[in-house]
Amino acid sequence: MPLRTIFPAVLLLAATAGNAAARSTHPSAAPDTLTVTRRGGELRIGFGERFRCCFRRCMFNELFTFYETAVGEHLINRATSDNIGPLAIEGRGWIGGNHSYRERGATCTARHVDVEVVADGQPLDRDTTVRAHGVTIRVENLLLDPRSPSADSAELLRPFCRERVIYRVRENNIEVAVTLCFLNAAPAAVRTYYGMQSMFCDETHTLTPGGAYTGWTPQDSIAHFTKRDYPAFERFVEKNDRGYQATWLLPEGAGDHELLADTDAVFIGNSYGKSYHRLLAGREVRAGDEIRWRGVYTWFTTPIADDDALLCYEAIEGRRRILFIDCKKECDRTVTIPGRSLRSLRTIGSHGDVRIRRIGPHTLRIRSTGPASVVYVLETFPPERR
Repeated sequence: MPLRTIFPAVLLLAATAGNAAARSTHPSAAPDTLTVTRRGGELRIGFGERFRCCFRRCMFNELFTFYETAVGEHLINRATSDNIGPLAIEGRGWIGGNHSYRERGATCTARHVDVEVVADGQPLDRDTTVRAHGVTIRVENLLLDPRSPSADSAELLRPFCRERVIYRVRENNIEVAVTLCFLNAAPAAVRTYYGMQSMFCDETHTLTPGGAYTGWTPQDSIAHFTKRDYPAFERFVEKNDRGYQATWLLPEGAGDHELLADTDAVFIGNSYGKSYHRLLAGREVRAGDEIRWRGVYTWFTTPIADDDALLCYEAIEGRRRILFIDCKKECDRTVTIPGRSLRSLRTIGSHGDVRIRRIGPHTLRIRSTGPASVVYVLETFPPERR
């Protein structure tokens, strides 16, 4: 089936707040700011003692992305394999991310083009340490056409698509927005595209709100499920004995799963130690086509609540602080959200039979008849400084 729809541009809401320019001093980080260090080819970002991440060129194709993330002192995610992408071309294998041509470990299938780092509106184009509310990293890569090897297969000669990735880091979150601009003049069938992946280390359990695994499920029991069976699925959460990772695909662009058939797997878990949001399967692409998606990774050590019936935690998307309430089964309980006003909660997503009402300045009463979820906006931050 041809892919001729050009998806409308995604509004990439800013992930930074405050109007103060990033400063090249290195005082102790305030509770709501990041410490940002650029040294050589590495970008290190820390949110107090709660979260740390390192961006650098990595994987077989040496693409610039988040390589390691940690909560507290514990490494919790490492890109020893793909984390964004890649594409599988029918009959030609994988391109991008960690993949070599025909998996022979010799020829690159993607090439790094450029990276730009901005902290609170100020470019970081030299080695420095600053404090900032948010950091934006713009990356451009070129994925190469596996149908165009040189005579000795030492390199792929023609581009297949341009991959533009915008990472926005705020607190313990990395928001990712990807655009694939296809350049291949001859049509090609894309067998599958895993846009948003998890390289969570040593996960022991996974939970998929709106999916098949509504409670914490041991990792060796995790498999896959289809779009037809779970059309509301857009998020999975993993944990181990050191922390949690939530991987939220927003329902826009290819994230609405319209490029999947009802019988296609929408989630694939426990595959070589990784989990995937599947975005595309069995589609023809050619020059001029575009695919866009956006999602948020969130890491934390302690959720607001995690018990037999309820998981509750926060994330940041664009300029909004988001509250997730996931009932694993029938639930009737209260939850307190410390330090947050609940007076202007706004629902942006829900599924299942659940009723939630505010019973105090920081307390909610939650009642559900079975598995259910509600996603709220807790607050909106000021526009970022450009």
